[in-house]
Amino acid sequence: MASLRVGNPDVSISWAWASLQTIRAVKTKGGIAILEECGSCNKHQEQLLSEEYERLNLDYESKTFNKIITRELQECQEADYILCPSRYVANSLNKCGISNHKLIVIPYGVELNLFNRQPKKDEIFRVLFVGSVGVRKGLIYLFQALKDLKLDNFECLIIGSVESAFQDIFAEYQEYFTHIPRVEHSQLKEYYSNSSVFVLPSLDEGMAYVQLEAMACGLPVICTPNSGGDSVIREGEEGFIIPIRDSEAIQEKIEYLYQNPQELSRIGNNALKRAKEFTWDNYGTHLETALKELLAKKV
Repeated sequence: MASLRVGNPDVSISWAWASLQTIRAVKTKGGIAILEECGSCNKHQEQLLSEEYERLNLDYESKTFNKIITRELQECQEADYILCPSRYVANSLNKCGISNHKLIVIPYGVELNLFNRQPKKDEIFRVLFVGSVGVRKGLIYLFQALKDLKLDNFECLIIGSVESAFQDIFAEYQEYFTHIPRVEHSQLKEYYSNSSVFVLPSLDEGMAYVQLEAMACGLPVICTPNSGGDSVIREGEEGFIIPIRDSEAIQEKIEYLYQNPQELSRIGNNALKRAKEFTWDNYGTHLETALKELLAKKV
């Protein structure tokens, strides 16, 4: 096997699952080795998803090899720091034995040139979900909430392809929403802007971009902390953070926004303003600041 050649870097940032040699080489040269984790700790994720599939009486087929799970934890243990896009990711690593002092949280950004508020075309109160339609997204809990909602001039729109394991559950609740299998990314802002509230009841995400996209189009967001929205949404300001697996909480927050149009407008406007704080340029600035602080500590 060829050896890894590394000069004398001050800092390296390398991708999880494929960084063990890089981390070791950089540290040997006296540099700071940072591991970038885009998602939750795989050990934590496997436990959560296998539990959920069992709750739903579905067969769970893991897509993550044990070798990957072990390697990820080893990388996290040997890296000096771990770059996380949300507090949820950091918390998942901490639960798997990774020290808090290693964890740096910098939320991802949104492209404001692609996502911005457009005029709403109708008066329908519309709940929107965008993403893959499956177990991990916690959609059964949104579906259960929809079943119990009794609202006039209301609809729910689900955009995304349906995972095979979720087909039967999807079919059971299909009368409660409209489904569009796919929308071009460049067209999504029209669907965001023509909706009233965005719901993301995910069980596990690193940080879902769709939340910031929805906020940039002026939508309040109802999400779980496991969506990664815990790092950009302030409770009652840009939306609501609800527990995972809680259809009653989803129903309650949708009804609250439906019944209080002034609050819907206030929170939507707050979301629009808040999204402007999370551009990719700002992400770069925050990362640069963090790196300078780490280098200063080293000196």
